[in-house]
Amino acid sequence: MNYNRFTNNKIDHDCRGNPVEWYCPRCGSTKIVDHKIKFYCPRCDLTFIKKQTRQYRCEDELTDDDKEAILDSFAEDTSMENLEKAFSKVRKVLEEREKNKKKKNNN
Repeated sequence: MNYNRFTNNKIDHDCRGNPVEWYCPRCGSTKIVDHKIKFYCPRCDLTFIKKQTRQYRCEDELTDDDKEAILDSFAEDTSMENLEKAFSKVRKVLEEREKNKKKKNNN
């Protein structure tokens, strides 16, 4: 097992054997807790699935809770007329995230 000497985080390897260091896509912190297929950021108090997370910083990355809320809305009713409800839930999640981001920047 390899560790980054600066952050003490485990370094994974991609399919080509290149080292990949995980960090929080929301805040960019490399101080994460590695859980094999997921990782947790104590700074943001969020959990991300590695397979679905890009290895570069992306503030709009969806958390597990966001993805679960979206999937639940599709599971409730898959008819075409109710897809608007599902997409409105996605919009609400993204709008709420934007509000929280603005609050953090104002503080």
